Amino acid sequence: MINPNKMKLEIIQASTLDLLRINIALTRYDHYNKAIQSPQSLGKDTGEHFVYIDTIGQKSLGYLKLMKTNLTGTCWLQSFLILPDYIGQGYGRQFFEAFCKEYILPRHYNRIYLTCHLDNTHAQRFWSSLGFHKYNELENVMPVYEKAAYDLYYLDL
Repeated sequence: MINPNKMKLEIIQASTLDLLRINIALTRYDHYNKAIQSPQSLGKDTGEHFVYIDTIGQKSLGYLKLMKTNLTGTCWLQSFLILPDYIGQGYGRQFFEAFCKEYILPRHYNRIYLTCHLDNTHAQRFWSSLGFHKYNELENVMPVYEKAAYDLYYLDL
């Protein structure tokens, strides 16, 4: 277990180097293959990338990608992950709650959408514990990457 007393945690907008570091950290976990967009494609990306870092140890704990939607007051949490070494220690909740306070609410978003893979019961419990509600089930929403079914969740702020 990581000692949180020896950390100073901060959310920053991710640079290409930050994304590269996260991708490298994830290479030792097979199921995280290609979890984050390649740094080379960032120039074409319309989303905002953020990392949750320990500024003392210069280590990334997590990553998220936020997208605007065409609906006024809503945003899409396209990606959210905590590195495996930090899962189950409260960092995911801290990251999400701090992100809402520092970035979501000041931008006057009043609803957040996200999808969660139907097989990922750990994530479903996590998002439900944060107040997200299941909206509906989507099939093959990401056919380029995989054929799968997802639940669509929302959170009203």
